[in-house]
Amino acid sequence: ARPPLPPRGVGSGGSGVSLPDYSLAWHLRLVVGELLQLRTPTADDGVHRAYLAQLETCARWHELAAAATALPATPLEEATALQQALERLPPPDEPTQEVLRVLDLAPLDDPAPLTPDAEALGSRWLAGHPHDPHRLLALLHAASAQRAHAQHRPSGVVRHFLTAATAATAAAAVAASPPLPSLAEEWRLAHSALTRQLAPTALLGCRLRGGAGLPEDHVRALRALKRHLPPQGPAGREWSSGGRILLEYCAVVANFYAFTTAAAAGELAPRTPDSVRQSAEQLLEALRGEAAAQRRSLERDEALHGAWSEEAAAWHACRRSMEENLGVVRDKLDFYAGYVAEADPAMVTD
Repeated sequence: ARPPLPPRGVGSGGSGVSLPDYSLAWHLRLVVGELLQLRTPTADDGVHRAYLAQLETCARWHELAAAATALPATPLEEATALQQALERLPPPDEPTQEVLRVLDLAPLDDPAPLTPDAEALGSRWLAGHPHDPHRLLALLHAASAQRAHAQHRPSGVVRHFLTAATAATAAAAVAASPPLPSLAEEWRLAHSALTRQLAPTALLGCRLRGGAGLPEDHVRALRALKRHLPPQGPAGREWSSGGRILLEYCAVVANFYAFTTAAAAGELAPRTPDSVRQSAEQLLEALRGEAAAQRRSLERDEALHGAWSEEAAAWHACRRSMEENLGVVRDKLDFYAGYVAEADPAMVTD
């Protein structure tokens, strides 16, 4: 048996307020309470909540995970309690900020790594749940996505959410696997991180280098977010004004470049660009509608804070860049359609 935990303290050097140790009371409540046939404890019991708070304050990560799932509960309640505990306290071997920044350089759709302590927790979970290897993995990565959001690491948010969603999908495919808590909140964090921070920076940087699209890992991450779109709640509306626009923009740009390459080789009929131009025009209309909504949001930011938020400014610049690029696409396709009968198709690439 482990020795009692040290009392929780506030302050340093022996000063401050010392709070009592709840570990003995918590264990007695579980063991003796069962022998005396007392009421089954719940997550709302004062001793249970105080003990979890003590473990969190003392940074006893493994004990916190064990205590959070020790009470009788349904599988969904157990998973929810564990996820909430993991979100409050990071694993004790969490890398330094410098190491995390290096890890965040990986492609957005690469599986996110876990720390050795988190993997050890997964091994212990697997010993008690041999037919359910994916559920804890989903919870660990969902908690890591929340942690990355608190650390202002957008790449970490996206990678951990996508890894969590993949694990949740694998868990759902196991016939005997109980349900998991919804990942809708983590989806919204990942969508915001990708569409309001990572993608605008990448798109503007690509334009400075003479390009117009997004890196391939960003496009793959957008497609993955679309696959894992929550069926209910505000996520659908957010996707329509964010991820969907970016994904359709990338498709228009890719189709336009494919068209110009083929046109230069004389491989396309005169009406081939019609569908590309129509897509560009429809997306321009969607961006103009988004501009009106964003204008109201920017006005609120300026009224409340005296300036635009960094994310709002990045998305504003990204939207303007997409509008300009789509205008170029439309104009070049109009030129091609008007002069293809008497001009060299390769002129469209000029």
